[in-house]
Amino acid sequence: MKVNFPSLPWHPRPPEEDIALISSMIGSGIFAVSGGLLGLYTGSGAILLDGFYSLMTLIMSFVSLKVVRLIQQGPSRRYQFGYYGFEPLINTIKGIVVSTVSLFAFTAAIEALLHGGRDLTVGLALAYALLSTLGCFSFAVLMRRYSQRLSSPLLAVEARDWIVDGCVSCAVALAFGFALCLNNTSWDFLLPYIDPLLVSVLTIAILPLPLRTVFEGVNQLLGAAPGVELEQQIQAAVDQLAPDLPSVRHHLQMMVQGRVLYVFIQVLLPTDFTLQRVQELDEIRRKTKQRRLSNAIPIRKWISCLHEDPPLAEG
Repeated sequence: MKVNFPSLPWHPRPPEEDIALISSMIGSGIFAVSGGLLGLYTGSGAILLDGFYSLMTLIMSFVSLKVVRLIQQGPSRRYQFGYYGFEPLINTIKGIVVSTVSLFAFTAAIEALLHGGRDLTVGLALAYALLSTLGCFSFAVLMRRYSQRLSSPLLAVEARDWIVDGCVSCAVALAFGFALCLNNTSWDFLLPYIDPLLVSVLTIAILPLPLRTVFEGVNQLLGAAPGVELEQQIQAAVDQLAPDLPSVRHHLQMMVQGRVLYVFIQVLLPTDFTLQRVQELDEIRRKTKQRRLSNAIPIRKWISCLHEDPPLAEG
């Protein structure tokens, strides 16, 4: 005998997530335009990289906003478990785009180094880099707070993107500050090489972050289990509940998808268990449902009661 029970009811997300993403889009738009124009004016590939990175962030933030609004609508006839799977998909695409941009920037920087470097206007580039550093890290802190309060993977990736952008701007500011010190000295012949060298170093330094985003997103798309720590926490919570259930043993299966964790709990009832009323199974489900498995991530639970069917309980 097998009885399946439905998942926990869907709860809409607060509009704060929309506000956070719109704020991020506005910031990205400002830095994309200013970075692009100043990069062309000063001849700095590093500032152009910063501006183009902001442009990619703007485009992906717009897509993320659309995904958030789909999630807020809840399940539909076509997507009956909701749109949570769109989150890892968007994060994966974002990671791939950023990685591709970084590789193109690295190639262009190496080519510039091999052809004598680039001339640039250091003073204006330095002023922009300092303002960009301050702005990017401010947005990173804001997105980080929103992501923690709303348990939003999309906003967590937004925060990570702003951190990367801030690190790029900070490195650009330090390099151009150093270049300003070299100006009108016997070492000023090195000035054309500073910008492409900086771009090549930055792209190598930031590449692990978007690659990590891709790795996490692909894992979630493939239905990977949560991290070991969270998995052990949930397993321990269910083990504590086991003595209160008329079960021989139980089996858990878990999958993270975006901002939710799906937990499938199979309870194997003893062979001498006699079902008198359906409410007895409801009681087993109620006890399991009331157990708080984790505060780290929203959880949807399915509880199956199995009777004389060990292969299913063994997974």
